[in-house]
Amino acid sequence: MDICRSRFHQRSYAAKSGSIAKWGIIISIFFFALFDFLTTTTGLFTKAVLPNLENPVLSFPLFAEKVLPSGLKGIFYAALFATIISTQVSFLFLSGTTIGRDFVYRISIDDTESNLKVYTVIGLIISGVIAILLAYFIPSVIEIWYTIGSLFIPGIILPVVSAYYPKLKVNKKYILAEMIAAFISSIAWYFLRSEFSNIAVLNNVEPMLVGLVLSIVVHIAGRISKKEDNTA
Repeated sequence: MDICRSRFHQRSYAAKSGSIAKWGIIISIFFFALFDFLTTTTGLFTKAVLPNLENPVLSFPLFAEKVLPSGLKGIFYAALFATIISTQVSFLFLSGTTIGRDFVYRISIDDTESNLKVYTVIGLIISGVIAILLAYFIPSVIEIWYTIGSLFIPGIILPVVSAYYPKLKVNKKYILAEMIAAFISSIAWYFLRSEFSNIAVLNNVEPMLVGLVLSIVVHIAGRISKKEDNTA
């Protein structure tokens, strides 16, 4: 989800005008709802036709094998792989650009714009290595999304929201502390939660909630500090 938000902001910023960005968002929401309707409906049909499916991730391919003739089945698989590859390429370039521009470029000694292409290539390599490691150690795509969301989303929710609402803004040092605290607490609880398997209340607490609580605490401290600075 954090990558999707990044895509949203980058694509909106790349629009020629605010009006174009607005209509692009409206049209995208329509197609997003349409595609969700199609995928959900197909999933329901799959559940009805294949009620004892052991691996839900394979719902679409197995349903296609069950109901589609040879010609349409080939078109289906071509479209399926095209969707996967295009999404993979899009995410790879987005991640590479983000890492190259927002991280490598900022910490580099030579931060001239002429080297931005080199930094983007470095970002692509880093993104590719991380993607390979994630795919190797976490084979389930559902588990990957769950893990990434649990660890990274808590630290960026309030900073993103505060960017739209000035009354919620805090000092940059608190933003950094908030993101670090949320990530560390989420990843710590992700590994420690299994130690409390005998305590149902603690075992049911998601890592995202732990990170979000720390994020809120730090953000509130930042707001209090900002108010004291303004009244001083």
